[in-house]
Amino acid sequence: MLQGWKNMHAEQHYIQDHVDLHEHDDPAYLAKEETFESWYENPIDLPGRWYLQVISQIFKENRLAKGEFIGLGRRLDLHNINCPTYLLAGAGDDITTPDP
Repeated sequence: MLQGWKNMHAEQHYIQDHVDLHEHDDPAYLAKEETFESWYENPIDLPGRWYLQVISQIFKENRLAKGEFIGLGRRLDLHNINCPTYLLAGAGDDITTPDP
């Protein structure tokens, strides 16, 4: 899945990302990029049925943000997160597009 997604924007992932690294010689920037790439390039290998359930419930139905997502038998509440968290949201996405 990752390779397919990256190929949708091949110029960004295979060329521009390297150009961006070359243009930044800031050690802090490079450290952040290395951390992100380590996470991004090593996704969790989910079984197909579970992957589709995650896409549907978390991304399309937005159950986690609505406080309706059940994980490990209990309702998960974002208010209970007590560690630094980065949340990114956007109106446009190649994988989980909004309903027409």
